[in-house]
Amino acid sequence: MDLKVKKILKIKKYLLGILLFFSFAVVNFSFATGNVGEQREIKFDNGKAMHAYVKGSGSKTIVILSGWGTKDPIDDFKTLADKLSDKFRVVILEYFGYGKSANESIVNEIRTALGKLGIEALYILMPLSMSGLYCLYYASKYSEEVEGIIGLDMSLPQKQLELWQNGSFRKLSSDELDGANVSIVN
Repeated sequence: MDLKVKKILKIKKYLLGILLFFSFAVVNFSFATGNVGEQREIKFDNGKAMHAYVKGSGSKTIVILSGWGTKDPIDDFKTLADKLSDKFRVVILEYFGYGKSANESIVNEIRTALGKLGIEALYILMPLSMSGLYCLYYASKYSEEVEGIIGLDMSLPQKQLELWQNGSFRKLSSDELDGANVSIVN
C-alpha cells in the first residue's frame, strides 16, 4: 500500500475516533442531565400501534399535534419539545388514519393515546396546520380536559370551507402522495 494512502487512512481513523468520543460524551451528558425524552409505542385494541415522544415533567402538559402531510412528527417537533420540556411535560403524538368521521376518529385516537401514556388532563394543545381542526373539536367535545390551545399556523374551519368553495382543493397525484403519511393517502 502506498505511503500516502496509509497516511490518509490513519488520519481518517483518528478523525473517526474523535467523532465517536464527542458523540459518546454528548449522549452521556444528555443522560446525566436528564435531557432525554422517551419514545414510546402505544398499542390500540385494533392491533395498530401509535408512536409518541414524551419529555419533561412540568405540572402542565403540552400536546404537540402535527399538520397535514407531516411525515415524521417526532423528528420534526423534537427540537421544540426539547426546548419546552424545561418547564412543561411535552408529548408529540404520531396519530394515524382517518375514519368515516375524521375529526372524531383522530380526537379519539389522541385521547386514547394520552390515556395509554398515563398522561392526565389538563392539556395545552399545540396544533400545526390541519390539526387545528382536530384541536378545536377536542376542545369543544372535552372542554374539561383542555387548558388552552397554542396554534402554530393553525387551520380553522372557516378557512377550510372557503378553500373548498373556491375550488382550491384538488386531487393529489400518486407522485405527490409518495411518502405521505397514511392520513393523507386516506
